Amino acid sequence: MTGLWRMVSVFVVCSINILSAAEWHYVSEGQSGQGETCSFYDSDSVKVNNKIIRVWVKQTLVEDFHVFFDGHKEYSAICEKKISDGKIPWAWTMMTNKPKSPVDKYNGVFIIVAMELAANTGNLASVSTILYEIDYDSMKYKVLSANLKTKTGEYIDSGDIVDPQAQFIPPDTEIDMLTKYLYWIHIKYGHSLDIK
Repeated sequence: MTGLWRMVSVFVVCSINILSAAEWHYVSEGQSGQGETCSFYDSDSVKVNNKIIRVWVKQTLVEDFHVFFDGHKEYSAICEKKISDGKIPWAWTMMTNKPKSPVDKYNGVFIIVAMELAANTGNLASVSTILYEIDYDSMKYKVLSANLKTKTGEYIDSGDIVDPQAQFIPPDTEIDMLTKYLYWIHIKYGHSLDIK
C-alpha cells in the first residue's frame, strides 16, 4: 500500500469514526454543485478556544430527504412527539422572518425537526463534510479539511488542507448562519471546550 493510499484510508476511517458519533443540527438550505442541499453541524465536534471555533459540517441533498421520508412515514409521528415534548431547534429560534400563522410556524418547526431526525439516522449520504475553523472576533473562517462526493457517493476530493487561508464570512450565507448559531450556543452560553 503506497503512503498516499495509506493516508487516505486512515483519513477515511477517522472521518467515519468522527461522523458516526455525531449529533447533527440543521443550519440552512442552499445550493451546491450537486443541487439543492441542507447543511448540518455536528454539535459533538464543536471545539471552542476563546472565540475560535472548530466544527464539522455536512451537506445532504434535499432530494434525499424526500426519498427518505417517502420510505419512512413512521418518522412523522416521532417528529410530532418531539415537538409536543417541547423540541424547538436552534435554527428556528435564530430565524428572522418566521411565519405568522400557528399552522405555518408548526410546519416550519416540523420540517427542521424532521431534517435533523433524518440527518442523525445515518441513512442519508452527504455530498460534503467540511471541518471549519471560525474566528468570531475577526469574522473569518478557514477550511481545514474536506470530503467532497458526487451524488452517487464517489469521492471527488478528500483530505486536509495544507495551508488553509482565512476568508471573510460573507453576510447571509451558510457560514454566517453557522457562525451566529455557534456563537450563541457555544460562546454566549458557555458550552465551550478547548481545541485539541
